[in-house]
Amino acid sequence: MNNKKTVIHVGLPKTATTFLQLNVFPFIENAFYRGPDPDANDIEILKPFIHINVYFPHSAFKNTESIKNYKKELYEYIQRENILDRNCLFSFESLVGSNFHSFNNQDENIKTMKEIFPEGKILFVFRKQDEWIESQYNQTFKQSGRFDAGELHVAYHNLNDYIGYKFGKFGKSKYINVNALNWYEMIKKYQDNFGFDNVLALPYELFRENPEKFLKIFYDFFEFTPYYPDSYSAVNRSIKRYNFTYYPALNIYHRFLDNLPADFQRFLRKNDRGWVKFLSSIKKYKDIKNQKLTKKQRELIFEIHSKNNKKLAQLTGFDLSNYGYY
Repeated sequence: MNNKKTVIHVGLPKTATTFLQLNVFPFIENAFYRGPDPDANDIEILKPFIHINVYFPHSAFKNTESIKNYKKELYEYIQRENILDRNCLFSFESLVGSNFHSFNNQDENIKTMKEIFPEGKILFVFRKQDEWIESQYNQTFKQSGRFDAGELHVAYHNLNDYIGYKFGKFGKSKYINVNALNWYEMIKKYQDNFGFDNVLALPYELFRENPEKFLKIFYDFFEFTPYYPDSYSAVNRSIKRYNFTYYPALNIYHRFLDNLPADFQRFLRKNDRGWVKFLSSIKKYKDIKNQKLTKKQRELIFEIHSKNNKKLAQLTGFDLSNYGYY
């Protein structure tokens, strides 16, 4: 795409992503920025790219030929917008993969991004695993309150269910596989595909500690014109307490679905709108406090990831021991 760069901010969620999208990225002079803005008139052309994450991918990515056609449409859009004199900056935290399924579709997402933007550069912001888990878990209630429960099949799960904690160890979970939160391996995949010099990985803790230093590293690496906001107040902060609508019958129904073969699950989910609407009429209300991991759980997470976090420190050049990673 001419001689300008395409920078893709892929996540992680809960790492100051919303702050950057609202208060920093739109104001970079030499960047054409697009992020999750529902009011953007041109967001339609980006929807297939944004939603490469979903389990039923957009038809634009069903095969190599369709990806090629989408790439052509996207580049034509960029030419129409007369933005070839600026770098492109895309920020969609879902691009890293499905955070509700431990990013297990990251490989497929990387493959698709590489085909669309073969010379792309990657920004990956990571966070200490135990703190990321807590923040991500409590965010689910905040998100759940924004949508119709019948539409999104929202059901309440306590923290231990969410992280698969049972009998003193972490096991399988539909939501978060604690054992799979290996940021080192995830970042290595981007480096292997896009090149070591084209991937910048930054710790969220650096942003929290010194946001201007964090931004300077970002600007220097991607050669963006620096912009520093007047303040760094938290955006989309995790909740301390939330009044949550709980759907017990719906919860039981979806636990039942979870144990069915995948094809049968898909069939039922496509045809259960009436049934889900009925089950959603059975509701209770919960006053939920921001749940925390126990000391034992934190120690176990530390034990699982400390070795790879040391490798992560070497890979990124940050002394992560200062932030308790190992």
